[in-house]
Amino acid sequence: MSPSTTDERPTAERPYTHEMIVVHRVFRRESAYLPRLVRAVPDGDTARAAKVADHLREYVAGLHSHHSVEDELIWPHLRTRAADERLIARVEEQHQRIDVSLTVVAEWTAAWERTADGIAGEELALALEQHRTVLLEHLDAEEQLVLPLVAEHLTVAEWDLVGRRGLERIPKSRLLIALGAILEDATPEERTYFLARTPLVGRLLWPPPVLRRLPGDTRAAGRGAGPVTLLNSAPLDVLDACRTCEFVTLGRDGTPLAWPTAVRRQKDGTLLLSTSLAFTQKALNIRRDDRVALLFSDPTGSGLPAHAPQIFVGGRVECPDEIMTGPEGVEDYWRMLFERQPHSRAYVTAPLRRLMDWYYLRLLITVTPDQLVLRPPLPTSAPQDPKGPHPLPGAAQLARFSSAVLAARDASGAPVLARTRPVPADEGFALDIPSDCAATPGPASLLVHRHDELLNHMHNTLVRGTLETAGDRGLLVPTKVVEPMGTGRPTDAIRVLRSTRRATARYLERRGLDRPRVRWDEFKALAVSAKRT
Repeated sequence: MSPSTTDERPTAERPYTHEMIVVHRVFRRESAYLPRLVRAVPDGDTARAAKVADHLREYVAGLHSHHSVEDELIWPHLRTRAADERLIARVEEQHQRIDVSLTVVAEWTAAWERTADGIAGEELALALEQHRTVLLEHLDAEEQLVLPLVAEHLTVAEWDLVGRRGLERIPKSRLLIALGAILEDATPEERTYFLARTPLVGRLLWPPPVLRRLPGDTRAAGRGAGPVTLLNSAPLDVLDACRTCEFVTLGRDGTPLAWPTAVRRQKDGTLLLSTSLAFTQKALNIRRDDRVALLFSDPTGSGLPAHAPQIFVGGRVECPDEIMTGPEGVEDYWRMLFERQPHSRAYVTAPLRRLMDWYYLRLLITVTPDQLVLRPPLPTSAPQDPKGPHPLPGAAQLARFSSAVLAARDASGAPVLARTRPVPADEGFALDIPSDCAATPGPASLLVHRHDELLNHMHNTLVRGTLETAGDRGLLVPTKVVEPMGTGRPTDAIRVLRSTRRATARYLERRGLDRPRVRWDEFKALAVSAKRT
């Protein structure tokens, strides 16, 4: 979208037309999600199709209401005062084209909802994509051409009536949902403005826990389903098959720090992972800021086809202080690790127990998703062919990989992730950022990692720096390179082993705790059962 000429701060003299841009973000965002939600419904799953169809109808109703308010309270004034009949006719013609596109959407929605047929679902997704093309053309025209006329020809009172009438047409039972959709991508200043205009009941019912859960409710497309069912809209076969995902927390200085980790989906819709006492930085970060994100983008060892989508999950996290010394209560998680990483079974044998007890002293991390985005995979390509040494920190490490994962922050400060291909430039690494990744300038990092089919021969590198953005392009200016597992030298394994034992002891000493005893027999029994499968 090209920049508009609207005022971004409210004044008493001119209509605050920027609020229309904030509302338009909802339609831009939701129209992008809808085709993905439709395609994510398994063939024949009519229950899920009905929920997605309900969400789709709510989107259509909201768009119709938005346009009807414009037709009633904006166009009559502009027609008599702006004297730009060609522009008004153009925008009204766009309204008609949008209505036609929504008629097609409605027809395919009815056909698909009854049977959840895959062919009908694809036709519906295509109709939604065609609708979005028309919609974006219209929104761009309004923001670039119409809103400046509104600011010039409507009074503040007339413009305020547009906002009040829009609020009045939202059913009271859906007010918080609508408010959550508007505030989801809002800046702090925009959020303050909209909350001030919301009826008192809306403000009283809007503490932070509701604010962060409602976006999940919207994207799950299940009325009242809550965030624990959000993952039902994802291709669960892809999520469950991934051997690792990229997991990002926010460091002490606000830098998003991503590392590969293993995750298991729980029956209640949460995601379970853990960290050993040797690598507790994730836990310490979480206890300062519980906003996290995960990206399932590496299919190595999963058996997934090349066209499997990437899955981004944002959410909130809990990490209790309790140190787990056995698998009780999370047996399925440990069984998964033993099955997918066979060499880890050797750690429970008597000769290695003394060296590897740190590996089994764990803190559990539970993520409650509130955001879900599906992305197509990056086309396959070979690693870069570095042409001689490059002065950028991390250039040599990134060149060994065909892609990297960008960890950045959105406008609210929450972490976001996207797989991209960094290209060395004069001042940093040039990046393409997906349009649905709301990365903003600030501290950021690039992660590269690899493992084989059995989660062996692991290596990872994190390049920290500062992100600069311009549209869907970015530039990460690197400042530091972190390689926790070493650089591949023969002595790395010994160094890492010593480091993990020292880190474990340090964590316990700072809390005045004795070193707990690992419940080896329980872990061994699980390892044996995993070997048999």
